[in-house]
Amino acid sequence: MRKLLTDLGVSKLRPGPNRGEVGDTIVPGLYLIVQPSGHKSFAVRARIAGKLVKITLGSYPRLPLEQARVMARGKLELIAMGMDPRLVDQQHRLEQARRAQSTLRALAEQWCDAALQKTRPRSWRGAWQALDNHVLAHLGDTPIADVRRRDLLALLDRLDGHPGAQRHVTSCLAPLFRWAVDRELVEHNVADRLPRPRAGVRHRVLSDDEIGHAWAACDLVGPPYGPYVQLLLLTACRRGELAGLRWPEIDAVRRVLTVPAWRCKSNRELTVPLSPLAQRVLAGVPRLSDGDYVFSLSGGRMPLGSQGRLKDAFEAQLQAHCSAQGVPTFGFDLHDLRRTVRTGLSELKVPPHIAEFCLAHVVSGVQKHYDKWSYLDEKREALDAWAGKVERLIAPADNVVSLRRS
Repeated sequence: MRKLLTDLGVSKLRPGPNRGEVGDTIVPGLYLIVQPSGHKSFAVRARIAGKLVKITLGSYPRLPLEQARVMARGKLELIAMGMDPRLVDQQHRLEQARRAQSTLRALAEQWCDAALQKTRPRSWRGAWQALDNHVLAHLGDTPIADVRRRDLLALLDRLDGHPGAQRHVTSCLAPLFRWAVDRELVEHNVADRLPRPRAGVRHRVLSDDEIGHAWAACDLVGPPYGPYVQLLLLTACRRGELAGLRWPEIDAVRRVLTVPAWRCKSNRELTVPLSPLAQRVLAGVPRLSDGDYVFSLSGGRMPLGSQGRLKDAFEAQLQAHCSAQGVPTFGFDLHDLRRTVRTGLSELKVPPHIAEFCLAHVVSGVQKHYDKWSYLDEKREALDAWAGKVERLIAPADNVVSLRRS
């Protein structure tokens, strides 16, 4: 049966007990197919190489009548030109799949699986996040062959004023495209010699008064961030090394904490002596019921990750404390604490090589290959002396008692 199909007629057409077909008089060859269930769809019937075939176009109402007519005309034109629309559609789908697999996002995911996780075992997640947020969010669906150097420069211009993010992005893009060139996935490294802003050299060292006020702010803000910052000041650990600390890594008998090699910048296991003050800080951290992580916002299941909100809360407490004490407000980065500890160890006359071991710096030269001593006792003596100084700085004045030799 053929009739003039209209939107109203198609919508009101009721199903019968058997499958039915209604041909369109405007586009001969276009049919509306109505199933007994009420499902409606459009199809084209035509002869290809002498054989009658049916080409399904789509379901109604997702495919409107007018759009079905446009699609049907296109299929019939291809048939009139001697082509099979089914083969043309198959080729189009293959081309779309090929383009989807050759996008910048697909390339970046291959690189991450094959190289990034192996070359940066501790920092690959941060590198991938920078790549995902600042590059793939804008160019992820772009075919690799269409990515131009000007596109990458435009991304860096968008990050103007954020040199840290720019360095993250360029440190990922260059090896990503180098990896792709080596595997002949692209012809040229469009990220070669991208401008990379230099990191500013920081010289910030907290004064004695600032250490006391920062410690007080840590007490005010409480766990997990307060004791986390205090332990950074007492152990000179790196932020990531301490943020992932788990209770089984703390040995109360030996008075040490052990950072596994995979979490250390040097790729070597790190043993850190715990001063009495550091032990008291850890004793004040509540054990969480859902996991082993010492510093956590998820009940111990996950370590501290992004610390932006925690740092904001700490800085607010620090400024409030300074205002209440009538002292100038100040700020600092967590990495400044390592510099403060290192400077303090020099002030306490700790030998330079022992101070470097306290900060887990890798020694160079012959000593790197031949001296395998742990220097645990020497590090303990140095960090105990530093903790003693910190304890004197944070002790209330009315608790200081003069002692005389009897």
